[in-house]
Amino acid sequence: EFLKAWLARPEVTERAQVLREGEARDARRFNRPPRHLGIAYWALHSLSHALLSELALECGYPLSSLKERIYASGTGQSDRFGLLIYTSTAGGQGTLGGLSSMAEQVPHILDRALKNLVLCSNDPICAEHGPENDHDDRPLHGAACHACLLVPETSCEARNTRLDRSLLVETVIGTGYSMFNVFET
Repeated sequence: EFLKAWLARPEVTERAQVLREGEARDARRFNRPPRHLGIAYWALHSLSHALLSELALECGYPLSSLKERIYASGTGQSDRFGLLIYTSTAGGQGTLGGLSSMAEQVPHILDRALKNLVLCSNDPICAEHGPENDHDDRPLHGAACHACLLVPETSCEARNTRLDRSLLVETVIGTGYSMFNVFET
């Protein structure tokens, strides 16, 4: 219900159109049909990367041994939203024991992950980036860089594309469409 309420906000609908145009521009560049995964996918994918980074610090797994799977409804599909974070490494780091023990700490990990996204060490440059900026050929990136949201390629189901931390939190430039207000009490 929280996600559906966020998706219904007018400013989120406007941002979804910007993301859709970025996906279309990327498709034209590679001469293929556009594939719009929806703003919910972008937001959940960004959240997944933030959680992956925090989980790696908390449970001791190398970030490259954690993987993600995003479940997000597309246009015209029934509602489904979810994240699966798992490990696929064999041996001592792949036993899942350390990762599964994090379940009860998810609220704390989520809070810390969101607060860490507010300010990136590459701001304001990172925060100013978006699919609407045609100058750098990254139409599948919003406010995302190696300092805040990008993870090892082996961890990401989408090759580190369709990421935008401004969908989750207000950045230094402000957006008005972020999902969370990390400074509410």
